[in-house]
Amino acid sequence: MFSIFKAATVLALVAVASADDILDFFKGTESLCDADQSQPGRCLSDAHFPKLYCTAWLWGSEGHLITNNHCVPNEIKANQTRVEFGSECSTCADPDNNVKGACIGAIVANSTTLVFTDKSLDMTLLKLNLNPGVNLTQYGYLQSRAVNASLDEQIYILGHPQGNPKRISYLNDDGQAVRITNTSAESKCYEQDTLGYNVDTEHGSSGSPIVGVHDNEVVGLHNCGGAESMVVTPATR
Repeated sequence: MFSIFKAATVLALVAVASADDILDFFKGTESLCDADQSQPGRCLSDAHFPKLYCTAWLWGSEGHLITNNHCVPNEIKANQTRVEFGSECSTCADPDNNVKGACIGAIVANSTTLVFTDKSLDMTLLKLNLNPGVNLTQYGYLQSRAVNASLDEQIYILGHPQGNPKRISYLNDDGQAVRITNTSAESKCYEQDTLGYNVDTEHGSSGSPIVGVHDNEVVGLHNCGGAESMVVTPATR
């Protein structure tokens, strides 16, 4: 089994300039499933902010970023998107782990370029317009899996719920590992043929990678929640 620490640094806190698209897309769909079992990222590893956030992640080694279409739906929003890496508190017990905008990381880009977006998949691919002196090598990157996730496969999700410092969700309330519960689910946003699972997310988790434990490859893109079954767009679509 691979360690989840390998994927712990590639998350970006994406600040979007407008809330309209996100509020239209969601109708209270992000959820905590009973008690919140996500943990601050520091538990699992050795400024000015806008009002709404999404999560994004580095795909490959050339500065490409993946998030949801409802976070960044067009070129105008891409140009207005600010990207921060490394928003993570120094200790597991830091009270700022639950504070929006706390434990500030590095602003690596004040704008991005839209490469591709698809509303039906709720997926957007961006190219970072890096600020002077920024080197992305230290953050690593993720890759998507070429084959579908399997039923009952163990997964975890990394993200910035509520715009808080990075959190990692990998356990349910019973202490068992989070797993894929459905490989052809209907989402709470009425999307068809998506992956279902039961894991803690909140607003701000949109765009989070769903990662397979055994290979640390991305199996889907989180975009819509609900305590009965979270859903993601499979990475192979």
